[in-house]
Amino acid sequence: METDGYTIKRAKYHSYKAPGQERFCGGQTLGAEYADERIKERIAGLTVAPKRKHIQLDDGHINLIIDLDNSVKAMQNAGYEHWAKVYNLKEAAKTVAFLSENNLLSLEDLSGKIAELQALFDDTTAALKGAEKKIAYLSLLIKNTENFRRTYGAYKAHKQAKGKEKEQLAQQYGSALIIHQTARNALREMGVIGDKSPGKLPDVAALKKERDKLTAEKSALYNQYSDLKKQVAEYGKVKTNIDKILGTNRTEEHRDNARQM
Repeated sequence: METDGYTIKRAKYHSYKAPGQERFCGGQTLGAEYADERIKERIAGLTVAPKRKHIQLDDGHINLIIDLDNSVKAMQNAGYEHWAKVYNLKEAAKTVAFLSENNLLSLEDLSGKIAELQALFDDTTAALKGAEKKIAYLSLLIKNTENFRRTYGAYKAHKQAKGKEKEQLAQQYGSALIIHQTARNALREMGVIGDKSPGKLPDVAALKKERDKLTAEKSALYNQYSDLKKQVAEYGKVKTNIDKILGTNRTEEHRDNARQM
C-alpha cells in the first residue's frame, strides 16, 4: 500500500490515507475484511482477499470519456486511474470510428448533424404533443356528446313536466339529469352547442374514426421520438468526447511546446 502511495498510521488499530485524501480512515471503517485481524490473516495465507467487483470496459455503446483531471477516484486510486485510461482509449477509438462510419469528417459536419437531429427531435416532440392534445379533445367531445344524447330524453321530459310530475321526474331521473347538465355545460364551453338550442351535434362515429387515425399517428410519432431521443443523446456524447479528446491533445501540445522553449 505504501508503494502505491498510501500513508499508513501504525497503532493498535491501523488507519490509512490514500493519495490526495485529507484524513486517515480506520481499517474497520472500510469494512470487516479490512480490520487489522483480517489483514493479518490474509498476510498469513489463512484467508483469501475479497474479490473486487469487475468493471465493465465495453457495453457496445458510445460512452462519455472520463475526465481524469477532475476525477476524485483517479486521484485516490492508482488502479482506477489505470482502468480509466484504458477505458478512455477504447471510447476514443469507438468515437472516431463512429464519425468515420457516419461520414462526419469535420467538426462542422458533426455540429451540423447535431443541429439537424435536434431540430427534427423538437418538431417531432411538438407534433407528438399536438396529437396527444387533439386525442384528449376528441375523447372529451365523444364522451359529452354520447352522454348528452343518452340523457336527452330524461332532460326533455323533466323540462316539459309541471307540478308534482316534475318533482317525481326529478327524483326518477336524478343522476341522468346531472349527467345531461354536465355534458351540456361542457359542450357549450367547447363551442359545440349554443346557449338556447343544442343544434346539430357532432357525428360520434366520425369523431371516433378521426381519433383512431390520430392514435395510429401518435404511435408512429412516439417511435420516431424515441429513436431521435437516442440519436440526440448519442451524438451529444460523441461531441463531448471529441471536445475532451481535442482538449487533451491541445494540452499535451502546449506542454511539449513549453518544454522545447
